[in-house]
Order: sequence, then structure tokens, then C-alpha cells
Amino acid sequence: MSKKHTNQQAWWIGGGVVAIVVATFLFAWPRYTAAPTLTIEPAGAPSCDGCVARALDGVLVPAETANQQPIAVMIENHFDAWPQAGLDQAQLVYEAVTEGAVSRFVAIFAGDEVAEIGPVRSVRPYFVDWAEEVGALYAHSGGSDAGLAQVRASRWIDDINEFYHGRYFWRDRRLAAPHNLF
Repeated sequence: MSKKHTNQQAWWIGGGVVAIVVATFLFAWPRYTAAPTLTIEPAGAPSCDGCVARALDGVLVPAETANQQPIAVMIENHFDAWPQAGLDQAQLVYEAVTEGAVSRFVAIFAGDEVAEIGPVRSVRPYFVDWAEEVGALYAHSGGSDAGLAQVRASRWIDDINEFYHGRYFWRDRRLAAPHNLF
């Protein structure tokens, strides 16, 4: 058999395979229709007449509350402080390891009312950077020298140090210090 006949057979076989695949696709596969479009509203979302997306997290809120200054709170994550209060209601949460391989959180709240947040602990410099990103009020109880200096030098955050603004904080006497500041 010549080379010419071998190439012709290959083309016929290849063409037959393509024809079978196309026929299977066109005639044998079930017909699918596009799925209906669903609109899902978040649970507890307000009616959206006059609502705008909040810059902090994109949630639709009434226009008059959309641009409230966020509040950043230093929250402890030592096992003696568990469970934390209010952490689950924050719009943003950053976690980083501090001294002694224990982490802390800076929880950022959009200004919605939260009954209890804590236990509140001291500031560290890297947490200040995250609070500055959103121009937050920054609630904490003291801090490292570097962290306190960075808070004082910041043009973008307002300091609420428990040492100077104690009226915004309270201690739960049922818990051991320092894990009892809220």
C-alpha cells in the first residue's frame, strides 16, 4: 500500500471520529437551559430605598450611617480570655502574634452598636498600621512604647487609651485581670 493511500485512510478515520463527536454533541446530549437568575439579600438587610454601600465592607446601609468613623479595638486572644465578646460582630478582624507567641486581634467595627467588646488589651505598632488604613478611633489599654508613639504620631486615627479615657471602659469583676477589661 502506498503512502498516499495510508494518508487518505487516516483522514477518513479522523473525519469519521470528528463526525461522531459532533453528532453525539448535537443529538445525543440533553439540552440544558440557562439557570434562573437569583437575587439574594443578606439576612437583616434594610430595605434599600436610599441605601448606599458602606465603604468599610460594602454592606448596604442607610445613607446617613454609611460614613461613620470606624472603631478599632485591641482584643486579647490568650486562652484565659476566651471566649471574646463582640469579635463576631466586627466588620474586619486582623490577627498577629505578639510577645510570648500569643496572638491578638484588632477588630474594626463600622459604628453599629455592639453591647460588649473585649477583653481589651494594649497596642502594638503593626496593629496601628491596620487601624490607620480605615481612619479608625482606636480603643486600647496602654501599649508598647513603639505602639503608643505610633498612635500619637498618626494623622489618621483618634486615640482612645483606657489610661486617659477610662469612662469608655469597664472591668468584669467575675474575670481575672488583665483579661477583664471591656
